[in-house]
Amino acid sequence: MGHGIGQASAHLCGGPPVHGGAVALIAWVALSVGMTVAAGQEARQPATGTGLIAGRVTDVTSNVPIAGAGVSLRSLNRITAEVDAGGRVTATPNPTVVTGSDGRFSFSGLPSGSYTVRTQLTGYTSLGSAYVELADDDRKTDVPLRLGRRGSVAGTVRDDIGRPVPGAMVGLFQKTTLAGTTPFLMMRGSARTDDQGQYSVGNLVIGDYFVCACSLDAPQSTTRSAVKQNTFAPTFYPGRTRASEAMLVAVDFSDDRTGIDISVTAVSSHRVSGRILGGGDADLAALSLSLLSASDLPEARIVAEFENTSGPTSGRFEFAGVPPGEYTVRANLRRAAGDEPPLWASQSVSVGDEDIDGLELTLRTGVSVSGRVDYFGQAMRPTVEELADAWVGLTPLDLTPEILGAIGATGRVGHRAALGSDGTFLFT
Repeated sequence: MGHGIGQASAHLCGGPPVHGGAVALIAWVALSVGMTVAAGQEARQPATGTGLIAGRVTDVTSNVPIAGAGVSLRSLNRITAEVDAGGRVTATPNPTVVTGSDGRFSFSGLPSGSYTVRTQLTGYTSLGSAYVELADDDRKTDVPLRLGRRGSVAGTVRDDIGRPVPGAMVGLFQKTTLAGTTPFLMMRGSARTDDQGQYSVGNLVIGDYFVCACSLDAPQSTTRSAVKQNTFAPTFYPGRTRASEAMLVAVDFSDDRTGIDISVTAVSSHRVSGRILGGGDADLAALSLSLLSASDLPEARIVAEFENTSGPTSGRFEFAGVPPGEYTVRANLRRAAGDEPPLWASQSVSVGDEDIDGLELTLRTGVSVSGRVDYFGQAMRPTVEELADAWVGLTPLDLTPEILGAIGATGRVGHRAALGSDGTFLFT
């Protein structure tokens, strides 16, 4: 059943949005598709025939056959499933085989129909699937599938007089956008340098990478003597402290890039500390605090992130080992009660030649966003039951470390709100 297109209008109430970031509003009606099978009903058994699909998996760079690759076959005409005594339906897994030493695979006893064949192997990227149309008693024996071996980057981190720097964390980043957000640098791999200052990062998909010596081992103590050690600012290959001046490293299939050496310059590090104000009786155990670089490309700010080394329940914060530069301190507190709006705070900080003590961050209430989804067009409007399964998404355009962490935990970007029977919604 078709429906008219939904259009959302929204209103903002309260203070600026969390972290001062822009947000995008996305709304649509989500309809669920179910499968109902009576308890005890027999599942339809896989259809059989006399058809054959066979082929070879090869390396896209060398055209050499690849052994040990998994190959799966999916029918586009039929779905087979198993039903237990309680009537629960479980789809039957697609048949899978493993290629032999000659890279070949085959599926026999197939009925006529349309199929897709795909392959995968750890350390490789699949270059798409193959579509096969099979007639009765048909035999397709030359189906080509290709894999590309993922690349690696290796090098040495040295200081400004040529000595190796052990214990440096080297990260490889790609410029990425997600769900219409502004670009940000997503880490694709990392390694810590050994006692010779050497690192190696593998399993890299093709693309251009920022290579950054991001940090040394963090200080374990926050005493003044511990944080007054030498460190270095996050440094991009070949030796630039700004991503805007970095040289990108291109990685293709089967590329093993060596000699990607980074030169860093030692600087005196400092401490940034202060206290949290406001929040009333909110539980500060859920408080998230971060110190972010503000002196580079916006998408690179999460590269130089420092973690709070003081327990948030104390109402204080402290960041150790901070090199000179421009930063932003951010706090975000999502309260346990789902109907209470989150609290937030943000403050710019300039770190020079001295520690910074006595900062005060005052928590404020986040904004609320309300609106209504209106429908237009000639198709039938969604029913109340269908609207009960619909939701509205509020997506930040600027991805902060807190938001990226939430994506990893929930698989969701931003916030969701249910639609009322009249099409209204509310974010708090």
